[in-house]
Amino acid sequence: FFFATALPHGSCGVQLRCAAPPTPPMSDTPAPPPLHYGYASPEQEERYYHEQEALYAAFAKVPSWVTHQFGFPALPPPGAPGPAAGADPMFYMDAYVRNALALAADAEDLGALEGVALCLGCGLGGALPILKQQMPNAQVRGLELLPALAGVARARQQGTGDVLEGDVYKLQDVVAAGSVRVLYDTVVLARPLEEHQLVSQGVFQMHRALCEGGLLIADVTHHPLYCPMSDVVQRLSPAGLQLVAQRDMNASIVEAAERSEAHMAGCLSDAARADGASVLEAHAAENTFARRSIKQKYVRSVAVFRKGPPAGAAAGGPAPYSDPAEQERYGQGVVSWYEQYELEGRAIPDWVRQLSYPCLPPKGMPQAPEVGVNPHFYLDAFYHRVCSLAATVIDLPAFTGPCLFTGSGLGGMVPILRQHMPRLGRLAAGDIVPFFLQIAQSRGLDRQAELLVLDVLALDRLFAAGEFAMVLDDAIVSHMRNDGSCNAHLFRPAVEQVHRLLAPGGYFLPNGSLKYSTMQTSAAVVADVEAVGFRLLAAEDLTGDCLKACDLMEEHVLGSEARRGCLTDEDKEQYPELVDDVRDSFTEYYRYSMSKGTKGLGHWVFQKV
Repeated sequence: FFFATALPHGSCGVQLRCAAPPTPPMSDTPAPPPLHYGYASPEQEERYYHEQEALYAAFAKVPSWVTHQFGFPALPPPGAPGPAAGADPMFYMDAYVRNALALAADAEDLGALEGVALCLGCGLGGALPILKQQMPNAQVRGLELLPALAGVARARQQGTGDVLEGDVYKLQDVVAAGSVRVLYDTVVLARPLEEHQLVSQGVFQMHRALCEGGLLIADVTHHPLYCPMSDVVQRLSPAGLQLVAQRDMNASIVEAAERSEAHMAGCLSDAARADGASVLEAHAAENTFARRSIKQKYVRSVAVFRKGPPAGAAAGGPAPYSDPAEQERYGQGVVSWYEQYELEGRAIPDWVRQLSYPCLPPKGMPQAPEVGVNPHFYLDAFYHRVCSLAATVIDLPAFTGPCLFTGSGLGGMVPILRQHMPRLGRLAAGDIVPFFLQIAQSRGLDRQAELLVLDVLALDRLFAAGEFAMVLDDAIVSHMRNDGSCNAHLFRPAVEQVHRLLAPGGYFLPNGSLKYSTMQTSAAVVADVEAVGFRLLAAEDLTGDCLKACDLMEEHVLGSEARRGCLTDEDKEQYPELVDDVRDSFTEYYRYSMSKGTKGLGHWVFQKV
C-alpha cells in the first residue's frame, strides 16, 4: 500500500532462496565485508521474504490487463488530461513511472544513455516497457524477489527486458560493482520509516551497483517528523549519492486517486471486473490509504541522485538529539503531525477521548456493549488493561506516587489512573502538543493532574533526578522505537531520561504498537529498556484483543444499517474528519496490519535497578 511501513508476513515455512534466472548472472564479484551484507539476522531475512510473499500473493495469477501490482500510487501524466473511457486500464499506473522518468530527463538525456538500466522491485514488470521506451539504447532489466511475480514479468516482456530473481538488500549476488548506469528504485527509499539497518544496506548496495556518474531514480516517502527529506539526503550523501532533482507528488496523487478508480472500472467488461475483483479492491484501498496518509503529512516524492565518490560512512544517520536543530525538528514534527486534528479552529467534541489510538475489549468481555453506551468504551478498556497489568506486581490501591504520565494527549487516562490509585497524591500529565493540554484543561482535568507541555527527550529540564515513583508512558515506544529509521536513535535517550527522574525502585510503564516487519518485537523492546537499567516485572501482548475490538468498535461507535451507534447524525455531519479517524485508524489500519501479522500492541511494567 501507499506509504505502507508495516507489510504483511506469511506463515508458511518456505526456505528463502533465489532461483537461477534464465540469463547468466551479471556478476561473480566477491561479497563485501559482512558489515554491509544483507540483513541483521537470518530470521529478519526470512520474515522480510514472507511479508512480501503474503502481500503480493494475489498478484501471482492475475488477468493479462493487470501489469502493476500497486506497490506505488497512480498519477496523471505531467500536463495531460485523463484518458478516454475504454483506454488502457493501467493508464494511471504507467503514468507514475512516466512522471519519475520525466524528472530524470531534466537531469540527463535518457534517450542517449547506454548500459544497464535496472528496475528494483519490478513486480509484474509493468515499468520495464516504459523504461525501454524512454531509454532505447539501454539494456533494461528488472529485479524481483518473488519467483511467482518474476515468472509473470518474464513471460510478458517478449524481449523488452530481462527479469532476474534476487533481493535488493543482497544486490551483490546479482550485479557486478559499477555495472549499472541507471537504477530505478521502488523498494528501499519508498519505505524509509522501516528499520535503519535495512535502509542503510539498501543504500550501500545501490551505490555499489552504480557506475561513476550513474543515476538513481527513487520513490521516496518522507515526513516532517518521522523522516524528513533532509534526513534522507543526509543518509545518501555520505554514500556518494548526491541529490540532483526532487518533485513532491502528493498533489498529483490526490488528483489521480479521484479519477483512476472510475477510469479503471470504465475500461473493463463485467467479466474482466469479476476476474480482477481482488485487484480493483486493492486499488481502491490504496487510494483510500493514500488520501489519509497525505492528510497525516506524509509526502511521496520522486528524487534523482547521481553517484559520486563516498564522503563518509554510508550509515551515518541523523545528528544526535543534543543538537538544538534536531531537537527543534522533532518537536515541530510532532506538533505538525497532530495539526490535522485542530479541525480549522473547531473544538474537538467531548466524545473524542483520545486520537489515533488502539482500542480493546475489557478482559473477559468479548462482546460489545449496548449501542449508545459511552463511545470511549474501548479506549477506556485499553487504559484499564494497562492498570490491571500493573496491579499484578504493584499494590495500586495503596500507591501514593508521585506519578508522571508522558504522552498524555487529551488526558483520557487521567481519571482512570485516579480510579485505580485512589491514594495517589501528585499526578503530572504532559504532552508535547500544546492544544491537547488546552482541551484537557477545558474538560477540567487540571483539577486531577498538573498539565504540562513537555518533551520526553528533555525531562531533565523540568524535573529533578529521582522526583517520581512511577512514569507511565504513551509516547516512547510508538513514536520513537517503532517508527524506525530516523527516530530510532532517540529511543535510548528517552528511556535514559525516564531512568534519571525515577527514584530507586521506581516503576516505568510504557505501552505502544510494534512493527513486526522491522523486528520491533516485545523481546527487542525489553532488551533495549533493560540495557538502560531496568528489569522487567510483567508484560502482555494485546494484539489479539485489539483485533477483536476492531471487529466490534466501528458498529458500536458509528453504527450500521441495523443498529444506531453512539454518535448522532449531527456528530457525523459536523466532524467527518473524526469519524474517518475512528473508521480508518481504529478499525481499518489496526485490523488490516494485525490480521496480516505485521503489527502488534503491547504493554510492559519495568522497575528501576
